[in-house]
Amino acid sequence: MLFIENFRSQPYYNIAAEEYLLKNFTQNIVMLYRNQPSLICGKHQNVFAEVNHNLLFAGEIPVVRRLSGGGTVYHDLGNLNFTFLLNGEEGKLVNFRQYAQPIIDFLRSIGAPAEFSERNDITIAGKKVSGNAEHIYKNRVLHHGTLLFNTNLENLENAITVNRRFDDKGIRSVRSKVTNISKHLPAKISFNEFKTKLFEFLYQQLGGTETYHFNATDVEAIKKLEAEKYRTVEWNYDYSPKFSFKRVFFIENEIVKLEIYVEKGIMVNLIPFDNQVENEKFFDLKNKLSGQRISTELLQ
Repeated sequence: MLFIENFRSQPYYNIAAEEYLLKNFTQNIVMLYRNQPSLICGKHQNVFAEVNHNLLFAGEIPVVRRLSGGGTVYHDLGNLNFTFLLNGEEGKLVNFRQYAQPIIDFLRSIGAPAEFSERNDITIAGKKVSGNAEHIYKNRVLHHGTLLFNTNLENLENAITVNRRFDDKGIRSVRSKVTNISKHLPAKISFNEFKTKLFEFLYQQLGGTETYHFNATDVEAIKKLEAEKYRTVEWNYDYSPKFSFKRVFFIENEIVKLEIYVEKGIMVNLIPFDNQVENEKFFDLKNKLSGQRISTELLQ
């Protein structure tokens, strides 16, 4: 079992590193890392329906689409992420409870009464402290999750906001009550102590054989993947499933009501709603917007 020490905190880089390890290494791997404040969305989600638009449009927080499914999660420097990359038999790789169990065992070992929930989360006192997700690649599974140690929960709640105005087939996040692990420990420890204890516990329990640091070749490949995929509009936003939303425009003292259909970030169709008359202003606006990329102004 290869254990990777990753001290970078850039979300685009770290999410790219997971894919790089999954597809280019053959060993079983454990990696721990944390990110600067960011929103990490599930592969099959409509990003626009999941995040606080005020933060999104202001560019105040990075939004990164990950390989795995599931819902949107908030990362900050008080949250520790764990990644397991494991080999197995195709068709038998999905097992949330099995992969979450070492984390539960660790939390219990330091005095936190952790449990596994029916939603594949780890909870303490009925509140979520860890969300888990998986992605299968050939005979390998990427299982990763969050650990809310001393996350800013107010920022978390503010950043993740389900927007019901969108009609789509994407996976919607399920909102859960959350808590920080640090509140449930019998003795106060720092984030770094928590990370070190988890690293040592997993190394012993999972049979660690080597501690690995990314070399120059690894970093170059990860940064290439980061630039070509994880920092792109095409992956983070356009990969969203088809969706539609309604928008009311005010043009020269006249109201125009449009339902806008979006595919791969492009407005492909605009139709009237709520008895909107298909008049000159309607067609002018439709012709102006059709085929254009969706903009933040239209979504506000």
